[in-house]
Amino acid sequence: MPVLRRLLLPATGWAIAIVAGPAFGACGGEDNGTNPPAGDDTPAAIAVSSGDNQTGTGGAALSNPLVVLVTDPDGDPVADVTVTWTILSGGGSLAASTSTTSAQGQAQMTYTLGADGGTYTVRAAVAGTTPLSTTFTATAPLADTGPASIEIAGGNGQSATISQPLANPLTARVRNAAGIVVPGIGVTWAVTSGGGSLGTVTSSTNASGIASNTFTVGGTQGASTITATVTSNNSLSVSFTATATAVVNGAVSVGDNVFDPNAVTVSVGGKVTWTWGGAVGHNVTWASGGFTNSTTRTNGTHEVTFNSAGTFTYYCTIHGTPTTGMRGSVTAQ
Repeated sequence: MPVLRRLLLPATGWAIAIVAGPAFGACGGEDNGTNPPAGDDTPAAIAVSSGDNQTGTGGAALSNPLVVLVTDPDGDPVADVTVTWTILSGGGSLAASTSTTSAQGQAQMTYTLGADGGTYTVRAAVAGTTPLSTTFTATAPLADTGPASIEIAGGNGQSATISQPLANPLTARVRNAAGIVVPGIGVTWAVTSGGGSLGTVTSSTNASGIASNTFTVGGTQGASTITATVTSNNSLSVSFTATATAVVNGAVSVGDNVFDPNAVTVSVGGKVTWTWGGAVGHNVTWASGGFTNSTTRTNGTHEVTFNSAGTFTYYCTIHGTPTTGMRGSVTAQ
């Protein structure tokens, strides 16, 4: 406490009270450089508050939210900070991509695990000059990897000329009970109606859960049914259809300096017959395809069978070139 002293001035008779005590400001009335600075609301750290290392069920939300705490350089909570949430592994979904810290500096997020099961990782981050982040981990039992269904993936409903292979393979996809594709599953193939032949009796699903096979239609017109069955569970099967169509052939007349028609279309496995009828000799020479050329003649016929798809060009060496004059083309499809 300050001490009051009374001083009597002889000339006037007045008395003056003087306060004796510590120097002015010594009790903290002013900042003398020893007081801490005011609080800084800049985020300096982010840490897991709760919700880490939970165990859940694949495809379901975790029982507790993921919660982070954002603090300033003094370790005090910072409110109204945007936290961005990102799934780093395991799949699934977040209730939102961002959330905001409360007055207690906490932000939270609901996380639904991916259906596969296993380990999941989620990152919570705060943007800034120095980005801040932390991660959460969760686990769930792996989904049942056994086959539960088989479906057509591609190749159904195709047609080809009799005794010819389909243009595209037959493909079947196998999934487990969670709807996840399953690799390494054996599939047995069989022609269950009509004619035709398969490339193999069994095949296995690849990393995309797909097993494939080739098919050549039968030697007579009509439909065939091909069944793909999961080898380990014959109750799981799917059926494809394929149709054998008639062979389409073509005919070309070789006149004087002209092929008529100069463009024909046949089916794969079909043939084209050239028949000479002019007074001047001509020939059929292939510019592409590697087929047998004809001799130069004025009568008779020449035949070529087309066992693969494509467009093939030919010309008469006497009256044309591959690009000018007497020339023609055959398209097999």
